[in-house]
Parts: sequence; C-alpha cells; structure tokens
Amino acid sequence: MWNKQIALFSTLATFTLTLVVWSKTDQSLLGYHLCEEMGMGVIGKLGGVGITLAIDGVSLTFLLITSFLFPICLLASWDSILKVKFINGVINFYDIIVVMCMMRMSLRNKNMMKSERGRIELVRNSDRAGAGEVVAESARLNTGKGPWNDGTIARGIGVQSGLASHLVLEMLLIALFITTDLIAFYILFESILLPMLFMIGVWGGDRKVAALSYFFLYTLVGSLLILLAILDIAANSGSTSMVLLEYPLTGYSRLIWVGIFMALWIKTPLVPFHLWLPLAHSEAPLAGSILLAGVMIKLALYGFLRIMLPILPEASHYFSPFVYALSAVTILFCSLATLRQIDLKQIIAYSSIGHMGVSVMGIFSNKLTGLEGGVLLAIAHGISSPALFILVTVLYDRYHSRLLRYYRGMAIHMPMFVILLFIFTLCNIAVPISSNYVGEFLSLLGAYQFNLGLTAIASTSVFLTACYAIWLFNRVSYGYTSSYLLRVKELTRSEYHTLMPLLVVTVALGVFPEPLVSVNLAYLCNVLN
Repeated sequence: MWNKQIALFSTLATFTLTLVVWSKTDQSLLGYHLCEEMGMGVIGKLGGVGITLAIDGVSLTFLLITSFLFPICLLASWDSILKVKFINGVINFYDIIVVMCMMRMSLRNKNMMKSERGRIELVRNSDRAGAGEVVAESARLNTGKGPWNDGTIARGIGVQSGLASHLVLEMLLIALFITTDLIAFYILFESILLPMLFMIGVWGGDRKVAALSYFFLYTLVGSLLILLAILDIAANSGSTSMVLLEYPLTGYSRLIWVGIFMALWIKTPLVPFHLWLPLAHSEAPLAGSILLAGVMIKLALYGFLRIMLPILPEASHYFSPFVYALSAVTILFCSLATLRQIDLKQIIAYSSIGHMGVSVMGIFSNKLTGLEGGVLLAIAHGISSPALFILVTVLYDRYHSRLLRYYRGMAIHMPMFVILLFIFTLCNIAVPISSNYVGEFLSLLGAYQFNLGLTAIASTSVFLTACYAIWLFNRVSYGYTSSYLLRVKELTRSEYHTLMPLLVVTVALGVFPEPLVSVNLAYLCNVLN
C-alpha cells in the first residue's frame, strides 16, 4: 500500500541531498569534492584496485537534473499500470523471458488478440518449469504511462517491480556521474540500459519488441567500441583513473577518440544512428520517455565533457570539423523530418535529436560561451521535453490516440491544458525568458566563432523548430470541434502539480541562469586550458 509513497519519499530525499551538496560546495574551487575511496573486495585487495567516487561542477550539474526528474516520473505515472500477473509462482528471469516471448508471438499472430485491450493467456507446464501457472494479462497494450498503481498483483511484475526498476535506474545514474574510473564508467554506462529495457519490454506499446531490438543492437555496437578504447587507454597510460588522465594522451589518441565517439554518437544520437530513439520514445511508458529525454540522451554529452575533451584534447580539436558537419546535417534532417511526423511522441522525439545537435556544436566549439551553452541547453531540454511528453500522455489517456490529425479544437474542452501546451511549446522553440533560449543562444554564439558556414546551416533550426512547434500547437488547440472528440475533463490536480515544477524551473533558469552556469564554470575553464 505504501510502496509508491516510500519510493517518492526516497527520490525526494535524494533531490534534497543533492541541493544540500550544491549549496555547500565552493564552486570557485577547481577539482573534485567529497572524495571517497571504495575497494573492490577480494579482487581489489589482490590487485590494488579501487574506485574513487567524487563530484565536481559538471557531475553536480547532471546530478541536479537527474534527481529532479525522478520524482516527476513517479508523480506523472502515479495512477497508471500495465499489469502482468504471476499466480502461484515466484518471479524470476525465466518468467520475464516467457512473457516477452509471448508478447513477440502475439505480435506475429494477430488471432491471439481479441481487441487492442485483449488478454493473452499462457499456461506453463509445471512438469517443465515447476513454477505453476502463469497468466500474462495485458490490460492496456498501448498505454502511454508507466507501471505504478495500487492494482492487485499476485507475486508478479507490478507495483514493486516497476518501482524497483525506477530506483535502480536512479542509483546507477548517480553512480555514473560520481565515478572517476573509466572501467566503472563503462560498466555503469551499460548497466543503465537494463532497467530501461525492462520498462519498455514489460510496459511498452504494441511495437515494444521492435523498439527493444533497435535499442539493444544500436547500443551493443557502441558498447564494444568504447570498451576497446578504454582498454587501449589503460594499456598506453597504465591507469583508468580520470584524475590521473587529466593530461592529454599521445600515440594512438585519434584512434581511441574514434572508438569512444562512435559509442557516444549512437547515444546522443546523431544521424544516421538516430532511428532507435523515436521508436523507443513512442513505445516506452511515460516514465521511460521522461528519462530518455531528460537524462539518458544527455549521457553522451557528459561523456564528451568528462572523457573526450579533457583526456583527448588534440584529437577532439582535430575531429571538430567532422563533428560540426555531422551535427549540422542532424539538425537540418531531423527538423525537416519532424514536419512529416503524425505521431505526437515521435514529433517530440525528432525535435529532441535536433536540439542535441545544437548542444553538441556548442560543446565542440572550443569556446567558453559554447561550452556553457551546450550544458545549459542540455539541462533546459531535459526539463521542457519531459513536460511535452506528459502533455501528450494527458491527451492519450483521454482519447487513446497519439495521431496528430485526430485532434482539433482542444481549447474549447481543455483551456488550461492548451495554456500549458502553449508555454512549453514556446520553451521548445527557445523564446526569450526560457532556459532553452539562453542555452541555444550561447551554443550558437560559440559555434559561430568556430565555424561560420556550418553554424549558419544549423541556425535554420530556429526557423524550422518554430514551424513544426506552432503547427503542432495550432492543430491540436484550434479549429472546429470534431464529433468524434467527446468532452473530457480538464487537467486533474495531480497532472497540474506535476507540470508546475517543470514550468517554474525552466522560466527561473531563463531569467536567472547564473546558479547553473557557475556550477561548472571552473571545470569548463580547466577543459579549455
């Protein structure tokens, strides 16, 4: 009964602790703070191996946005669930595999589905598995929200498992941002995929199998390359500690750079390795979409700032024109592709890819304004984009459709919803008084100083973003009401209170971004030096 309340209290306590650390840390001091040595058990004692956990400006910035978004995920998914029950059995990995296989079979055999809200019944022979009868019940196959509700679950994948995956993912992300060892970074970088794959695979939409396949295969290729690059760094330098690798590497640094960049290229993502993100967004539950847009795709930017720029500065400067060309193509392509989308979630997903391209250009500008703008735009996008996903899910919960052409005239039925949609649409366009404006302006300003031609091409995103954002808002909000759109209730109090923190933070950072800028100023100055 108290599962959700305990999980919410845990995430709020984590966010409060992060604010305390931010307030107590001297931002003018360069280097790591709150260092803590951790051993590696018996292996660590035999080989003298240990991991240092510490924070600095850039890690504290990502810790703030991570700990801020997890309570939002819980609140946004408070009343929704996709139930999978296990009766007279215990939950284990075999049970999960069986359910996933049956979901794949149900997609191939449409005769197994009576309707979109049909049931899938699976009886597992007790002689073969010994765990009793398994009944996999899909209450809502194409739900837009997550796995947390007070529904009756009999020892199966329900409230407890959904909350556990949520909290485990938060733990892994926090550990990723505070580790100073490359091997630990790699392990955590890959481990965070497991809770996300679990959330999509169990509580995703009809095409969850395709989304899982794209997500897994794309990241698997990048994982192998970054592992080889880290092993090469360890062989050349004799250490994997980021503290000891602050000086630039020599020798095969460009080859190492390519290996690391390929993994982060997929994770950002940039064209042509971007196809996994729109599909993952459209099939993920609401909590998964919030975390993908707010934190997961920002891990590549953190890798640029933590590994590539400080450890491989010569190779980063050498390949910067290539990165700029890739980012400009990504921005232009995804902005035009967004104009052709009809799925509300995929419109926001393609928009996210374009904004990440602008942020990457700022980070590789080799200018302090660009670096600050890239980080600030990543944080701002991590606030406004989850808000848009929540608003899209509000529509889906009432009408069970994400097709853009299905909606019109919502200003008559849901005026408060339309007002909030208008405000966050303006934030996505990066108008003044929004944090997106500050981040995008600084990113493009730094990029102009590095490469005028490619930045001019990328600047077309300002116009194209306004085109598809205003088109989406106008299509949903205005026009004659349709007889197929029944009158529904306005935003509930819980939905309103979930969106308000996102609105307050994005406007506050747009008016006064100095607290966030000063956090990582010393670190970014050191990267430039």
